[in-house]
Amino acid sequence: MMSTFSSCVNLNQNIKIPNNVTDLSSTFDSCVSLNQNIRIPNSVTNMASTFYGCQNLTNITVLSTELSNTYYTFSGSGMQEKNVYSQPLRQKYL
Repeated sequence: MMSTFSSCVNLNQNIKIPNNVTDLSSTFDSCVSLNQNIRIPNSVTNMASTFYGCQNLTNITVLSTELSNTYYTFSGSGMQEKNVYSQPLRQKYL
């Protein structure tokens, strides 16, 4: 799903990420209207810049414990409430 919705400034829908997706890099980059709770499945390993610039994003659930790239995952986002189960992600980026 790499860069799938990048720069979709009006995107604000409930999005279900399939359980077989591994790469979410830049998927929601600059989706400034996005404020839905998004659930990241266990299969995801790359979340680099996934929510970069998502100013209205307030909640996300990350179930993956195998993240290998979380560079700039939430940079410039509006994260207020964090429900993150992945220890490496919590330590580095929250």
